Amino acid sequence: TTTTTTRMIPPRLVKLIEQVIHQHEKSLQLDVTHAKCHVEVLQQVYSSTRTAHKRVYQNIMEGVRLQPQFIAFVDRADEVERKFHGLAAPKQQHTKLVDLMNEAFQIKAKHTLFLSELSTRTAGVLKEAELKGMGRCVEKAGLTRDKYATTNERTNDTPNEESDSQKWQYDGVCDVVRGAVEFENMTQMFFFLELLIACDPALKEEARERGWDADAVGIKQQIKVLRIKNRFGHGKASSGGWADCMINFTLLDAGDVEQSQHVQQKQNNPNDATGETKDADKAVIDQHDQSQAKPLSGHVCEVQLVHSNMMLARKNMGAHKQYERFRSALELLETLGHSEWTKAEDSRDALPTEPQHQQHPQLVDTTELADAKLRLAEIEKRSADMKWGLDATKQELANTKAELVHTKRELIDTKRELADTKSECVNTKEELADTKQKLTKESAELKLRLVELEREFCTAQGNLKSKSEV
Repeated sequence: TTTTTTRMIPPRLVKLIEQVIHQHEKSLQLDVTHAKCHVEVLQQVYSSTRTAHKRVYQNIMEGVRLQPQFIAFVDRADEVERKFHGLAAPKQQHTKLVDLMNEAFQIKAKHTLFLSELSTRTAGVLKEAELKGMGRCVEKAGLTRDKYATTNERTNDTPNEESDSQKWQYDGVCDVVRGAVEFENMTQMFFFLELLIACDPALKEEARERGWDADAVGIKQQIKVLRIKNRFGHGKASSGGWADCMINFTLLDAGDVEQSQHVQQKQNNPNDATGETKDADKAVIDQHDQSQAKPLSGHVCEVQLVHSNMMLARKNMGAHKQYERFRSALELLETLGHSEWTKAEDSRDALPTEPQHQQHPQLVDTTELADAKLRLAEIEKRSADMKWGLDATKQELANTKAELVHTKRELIDTKRELADTKSECVNTKEELADTKQKLTKESAELKLRLVELEREFCTAQGNLKSKSEV
């Protein structure tokens, strides 16, 4: 591992990066410890952001479900997804983040080329994504459901070196190399899914029987599908209403393909010449298969299949920013051991799911039963939406009524203030009239006094003139 890392990154830089990562890890631990004192705030953020764009996504999915090949896509994705039920989740080859990122840099171009070839042949639009940031990788490795709370309870909120070494394992981060493909309709998405499955040597024969051949369309790259999460299925959308199809896989080299075919051949012919397989021999074969089946590159990649209308809502309606707040609150709550609360919160407005024993292993979109189930799901969904809308409307009416009562009281107070102001204006008018009358009387008296003074002045002036003549 060290040799592989230093081949691309100088040793001094590796040590520096590891120091930065360690600081991120310590900072995240402090954040989680601090979050213990603010669980109610996290719950409020979770509740307020969970349904912010849920109705928008649900309305979009109503139209998507009516598109041709939607049921065929859901059936096929669910069929392949069931192949991995009960198996362990995919794991990376490296537990150290520096080694994982180094490997991701090496395989990124190969991953992009493979998705580009598939997208071109199925009319999809490839949305390339940068490698997942180291900070986010630290969060994904550190915010492990219920694990941190248990560790801190044992250590009195003081993580020790042993808990750190167990906690910071990065082999579970399977989306460092990622990408998304947008489709305008479900037919294009269905074609992409079938073609991708046909690139897996273990599923190639099954795909050919269904009429899909990757070699025939010129795709030489072979892969190993590890996991599918189909959120387009009934009741499988996220608690925020988002729906897509996520696929994890590894890119195989020539040697990997030979090993995969060798393992597949032995799995298809497990019996010996006598028709029986001894337990001891079978255990040896299984152990050998597990050690040989891992691809030489072994790096787990991811691709998300997204409908263009859903992506439009996420990008242009602010849904992604809301999702980031929602995701942070969810991860912190689950890390602190409150996953049961989040499940209960999600179940408040979740659509009813079909009982497990009533689910048919494979639905056919041309049967009346499939159409009836689809219509029933639509009716149940619309009923839940109407109930939610009715409750919201009742709450709005109650709030409006309270606002009207408050406004009425304000109007009464304003009316009283206007009456008082009018009375004051009348009094002021009377005072002004009295003042005007007084001023008029005083002005007349002053004019008379001025005339008398002028007469006295003229008389005095005449007297002075007579005296001067004498």
